[in-house]
Amino acid sequence: MTKSRPQPTPAKPQPRPQRRLPQRTCVICRRTDSKRTLHRIVRTASGEGVQIDPKGKLPGRGAYLCDNANCWQRAIEGGALAKALKTTLTPDERQALRLFATSLPPSPHSSDDLPDDSPVDDGAVMIA
Repeated sequence: MTKSRPQPTPAKPQPRPQRRLPQRTCVICRRTDSKRTLHRIVRTASGEGVQIDPKGKLPGRGAYLCDNANCWQRAIEGGALAKALKTTLTPDERQALRLFATSLPPSPHSSDDLPDDSPVDDGAVMIA
């Protein structure tokens, strides 16, 4: 009589760990959201200037904007986007960004979400 080995119990399938979604921050309103919901603007390393990167794969220095029209307006007119990209936006690049911003759907976020540029009145009294 031959001894048979005990049959190993089948391994239970382990559930896959949930993958974390990459998070990015809008350079204007500082709202953090998933990488796919924000729009990437990139200063290409090859010298092609600043352009919108719909797939998020272009090489170069990138900055993210949410789909709030006020963020886009402040990014184009102000210096925050240029500072984030460490470049100066040419008039043609500004025009291309404006054109893209007009094609965006209405944002579910209100303009109240944006940080105010005015100083905050916290009730403190300055003594001279």
